Amino acid sequence: MRDVDRSVRTGMSKIFQPLDPKAKLWRYLNTDPKRDHGIDKFKSLLETQALYMSKASGLPDTNEVRLPECLRAYRESWLKLHTGKYDEQQWNEIDEETRNSIYVNCWNSNDFELIRMWDEYCGSNEGILVRTTFGALDEACSNVGAQKYFIGKVQYAERDCLYYPLSNVYYSAMHKEGSKFGWENEVRIAISSNPQLDHEELPLKIEEVIDAIYVHPLASVTYFDSVATLIQKSVPTALDRLSWSHLLGHVSVQDFVISNPSM
Repeated sequence: MRDVDRSVRTGMSKIFQPLDPKAKLWRYLNTDPKRDHGIDKFKSLLETQALYMSKASGLPDTNEVRLPECLRAYRESWLKLHTGKYDEQQWNEIDEETRNSIYVNCWNSNDFELIRMWDEYCGSNEGILVRTTFGALDEACSNVGAQKYFIGKVQYAERDCLYYPLSNVYYSAMHKEGSKFGWENEVRIAISSNPQLDHEELPLKIEEVIDAIYVHPLASVTYFDSVATLIQKSVPTALDRLSWSHLLGHVSVQDFVISNPSM
């Protein structure tokens, strides 16, 4: 890693708090394009050898990268006190441009897979789970350029208690409402880029980053075979990492209650 890259990453560590390099990270991927903005993100991962970075303003949580009212009020008071003026419309436009310029890729930090995560992000009978480590993803970000992609664990608090510096747009990208999303124990990669893009991508080598690929515990054998065929076609060296979910035989459709995956 270049010295300048290392310096930038060190300076961002208060925003992007790291985990142990060996910490397991899981990404649950819905494979039905009709339910995920027209994107089969597992197929995209294989064919592009890149992680799909979603625009923050397009995520289901409408508060993503949006300043809480307490910080908006503080900004208004500070500007009026020190400059004597505050243009609310102008700042609203700046806030929206910021939301449109941040792209994220989200992972669950845990020692094992979770039924609730399968349910929330894949539904009741299809989906893929890929596993990596914090160190492997961190290295992938570094290989592209540490001044571009950043990774760290999300910080949680209630929105009326979300106080953080306004000097860096990444603070709002790495803070979420605890009562709603704290259970996700999220780690995310973020990048600030051209707001006109539909999405961003983080290039990586699947063989070096993804150490396991699991199929939904309630999926059909036909679905499993289709996943194997897709891997064989795109990244045959990763086929030996494919297996059924560890939850196979331990869960039923009654354990899955959410029908609108949102990742």
